[in-house]
Amino acid sequence: MAIESLRCNNCGANLDLNPKIKFFKCAHCGSTLTIKKSGNAIYTEVINEIKNNTEILIDNSNVDAIEKEIARLDREWMIERDKYKIKTKYSSELPNDNTEIQSIGIMVVGLAFMVFWLNQVSGIGGNSGFFTLFGFIAIGTLIYKTVTNLSTANSYRKAEDAYVNRRKRLTDKLNNNKKE
Repeated sequence: MAIESLRCNNCGANLDLNPKIKFFKCAHCGSTLTIKKSGNAIYTEVINEIKNNTEILIDNSNVDAIEKEIARLDREWMIERDKYKIKTKYSSELPNDNTEIQSIGIMVVGLAFMVFWLNQVSGIGGNSGFFTLFGFIAIGTLIYKTVTNLSTANSYRKAEDAYVNRRKRLTDKLNNNKKE
C-alpha cells in the first residue's frame, strides 16, 4: 500500500495517508477531510466547506422552487378569475367592492319601474295581458340577474381570498428561506 504525503486543506499540516481512505480527521486542527483526485493530482478538501456549499445550493434550490410555485399560482389565478367576470352591456368586468350595491340598486330601480309599469298597464283596461306579461318577465329577469351577479361576486371574493392567502404563505416561506 502506497502512502501519500498530502497537506491539510484547512491548516496546511503534512499528512501521510493511504489514498484509498475517503474520509479522515486532521490530527493537527481536527477538520474532517476527504481525499479528492483530479487526474494525477491528489488533494484534501474540508468536508464542512462541502457541507456549507451543499446547504447553500439546497437553499437556493428551495428559493427557486418557491418562486416557480408563486409564478404558477399567479398564472392559474389570472386564468381562473376570468370565470368570475360579470357581463355588462359593453364589456365584462370583475366583481369589485361595489358590485353588490350596484346589483341591488339596479334591481330596486328596475322593480320600482316595473311596479309603475304594471300600475299604468292596469289603468289601460281592455286587452292589457301582453303588457302585464312583459312586466312580470322583466321583474323575473331583474331578480335572476341580481341573484346571479351577487352569487358570482361572492364566489369571486372567496376564490380571491384563497389565492391571496396561498400567495402570502408562499411569499412568507420565500422570505424566510432568503433570510436563512
